[in-house]
Amino acid sequence: MKRKLCLVQIVLLVFFCTAWGEETAYVPLPAIMQITQHTQTRQITANFTCQKTYPDTVLESINSEISQAVDEMSSRREKEILGLHSRENAVADTGAAVTVTGTSTASFLLVSHASNDKMPLSVEFRCFVYDMITGKAIHLSDMLLPQAAAIVQDAICQQLSSYFPDLQADAQVLQALSGDVFSLPFTMTPACFAFHFRADSLYSGKNTLMHVYVPYKWVEDYLTETGKIQTDNSHYRTAALTFDDGPTQGVTNKMILALRDGGANATFFNMGNRLLNNQDFIVLEHDLGYGVESHTYQHDYDSLNKRKIIAYRDKFASYQERIIGIGPRMMRAPGGNDKLYVKYDVGLPIIRWNTASGDAAKKVSVSECMGTFVYTLKDHSIILAHNLRKTSIEVLNGMLQRLRDRGYLYVTVEEFFLLRGIDLQNSVVYFGNEVAE
Repeated sequence: MKRKLCLVQIVLLVFFCTAWGEETAYVPLPAIMQITQHTQTRQITANFTCQKTYPDTVLESINSEISQAVDEMSSRREKEILGLHSRENAVADTGAAVTVTGTSTASFLLVSHASNDKMPLSVEFRCFVYDMITGKAIHLSDMLLPQAAAIVQDAICQQLSSYFPDLQADAQVLQALSGDVFSLPFTMTPACFAFHFRADSLYSGKNTLMHVYVPYKWVEDYLTETGKIQTDNSHYRTAALTFDDGPTQGVTNKMILALRDGGANATFFNMGNRLLNNQDFIVLEHDLGYGVESHTYQHDYDSLNKRKIIAYRDKFASYQERIIGIGPRMMRAPGGNDKLYVKYDVGLPIIRWNTASGDAAKKVSVSECMGTFVYTLKDHSIILAHNLRKTSIEVLNGMLQRLRDRGYLYVTVEEFFLLRGIDLQNSVVYFGNEVAE
């Protein structure tokens, strides 16, 4: 049986490599990796909405297991919110962020949130990792040899202790959390092993998750034979969806649901002056494993100087740290006007794009946006879109379908550069694979 499974994986890998050897060939991801979902929204009371996202994989056993977990977790969030004395725009949201890697591995980071009046109340999560050929659950020991444990433990201690910099992590608790790494909840992204923890397991009263990322490159000497196959994504084209200018009421929530339903990952370049009034969106973006980065504190094109650039950077970071525990790792300059941020050494990598959706204009049609998107799409694309108008949601759904049809792998911006082997430098501008002169 094992020989047959290995043969199937090798045939798939050879097929991909052959197809991608032809520059103009577009090959859809195989059915087992084309994972979509569907969301059910129910208005429980005038001020209380319940959202549940269910998987639609090719394997009914997986759909059933995750759907049952969705219902159980959602029920707990509903009871919690119904027990509140007052409710204002309360939301119980439960659904999984999907990531795929290798020839047949799919991960579901299932997260259940309760929020009220734009403030997060509680979070619960579960991790599911499957072989999409057999439907069997994957364990970390299937991918990593025991010798990798020390590398993972070091990453956990370093990354968890960097959360909530104003608070002191308890050393004994930290050691306990990083103890038996092979029993920890994990998922696999296109570039990393990801380990997930509740923030209140280390920092009291924090209702978010913490993520620890261990790039495959760090543990390449300790991968099992299966691990080597399932961490190799060199045969895929990659798409890093990015969204500027949010969070936005009436848009961001629908955008997150569209990403979940499309089985896609993304990076949000948010505005600092919108963070504190939209904390539930920021927490949801982060907890689902999306990139949460800086689009500076506010759009300021005419009066920028070194003092303002540094002040905006620090104010943004302090707000984001207050909400999710960590600041941004990179930024995007408003309007793509990078020169002053380089000149005054903003202290973050500056990310541009090499593919555009064209959705920034107020009176642009969806068909016009899709024309711009298809025309500018590249084999490895950082895609500029916006988190500002309802039109962008329709554009996003169109982009997801076309990317899926052409066999693209969804990645965050950070994963995009990890897969390219590019070490991002502060105050340097990056366009896809290219660095600005």
